[in-house]
Amino acid sequence: VPNAGDTTFATEAAISGLAEVELGQLALEKADEQQVKDFADMMVKDHGKANEELQKIASDKKIMLPTALDLKHANIRDDLLSKSGAEFDKAYVAAMVDGHEKTYALMQEGAKNMVDEQLRAFAEKTAPIVKVHLERIKAIQAQLK
Repeated sequence: VPNAGDTTFATEAAISGLAEVELGQLALEKADEQQVKDFADMMVKDHGKANEELQKIASDKKIMLPTALDLKHANIRDDLLSKSGAEFDKAYVAAMVDGHEKTYALMQEGAKNMVDEQLRAFAEKTAPIVKVHLERIKAIQAQLK
């Protein structure tokens, strides 16, 4: 039986991954700037892959992962849906900076504290990828201003 910390980590990681993919798909449709679209494409691919991996680990451990966004991420999506053009780009990029800061912290925490070896390995492997995303999106944000 997975412990509570492992289950919480897996759930938070799953929601964050779902949000990256869903918001990325939205940005592929709505973004103006090519670099924002390119970033969104990377989100859909990288987080899509990580989500599948996490899903596999979770189902081995009998952890039920969420399949829909939580309220916080649904609100971000709804806010983005109401924007377009440069305003959309800025809001999406800001959401990505914030989301990746939180996810990076989550992965670092997971790499240190997970009891479950597979979840710990997932966090260790995912942390540097999220760090690259964070640096990339901060660079984009600096250029958008």
